Amino acid sequence: MTVSTSDELPEREPGPPEQPWLLDPATLGADLVRVHEYFCRRGLEAEADLLTQETFLRLLVWQKAHPGQEPPPNLRVFLYCNARFVLKQYFRELAKARSRTRTMGGCADLAALEDSRLLASSSWLSEEVVGSACAAALQTAIAELSDHQRDTLLAWFIDDLPASHIAELFEVTERAVRLMIKRTLDVLRESPHLKPYGPRGGGQ
Repeated sequence: MTVSTSDELPEREPGPPEQPWLLDPATLGADLVRVHEYFCRRGLEAEADLLTQETFLRLLVWQKAHPGQEPPPNLRVFLYCNARFVLKQYFRELAKARSRTRTMGGCADLAALEDSRLLASSSWLSEEVVGSACAAALQTAIAELSDHQRDTLLAWFIDDLPASHIAELFEVTERAVRLMIKRTLDVLRESPHLKPYGPRGGGQ
């Protein structure tokens, strides 16, 4: 048997490419807080920890399904989309459970909950739309917005996303986002439900 006298170790076959880590440890805390606040802003403080975990679990599942792939260029938008999916799933399961048990209490409708959040955070509406408009009239006007109009308002006023991130989220330009916000506010101003309150809530 021939024994090699070389001090060099034999070369190994190259292994699989190293998996990129999507969650930068330097920003992980901020990412966690941002997602947690997303659920809290919808009145789900008690469920926010679990829903945040589910959101990041989806991120890890995505990473495992795309070995060697570069991380999403905008992690904040990626997390926002996944948090929104988790939120919709939560309300879907909540509605099913309450239907089976015939129990009531709380809001099992996501659209109604988010409309109420827009209304509860209506300080921007006071300045932008109708001042001290009747809450019931304002809620009716918000409920009649299109899904795209409502989602844009939620992302801008409630979730505090910059126009650049909303543009990426909806695959439009930043200018289109700003136009949508302006036009949606115009729709609310012109709503027949709010007309009796005048442009600044002063009546007619």
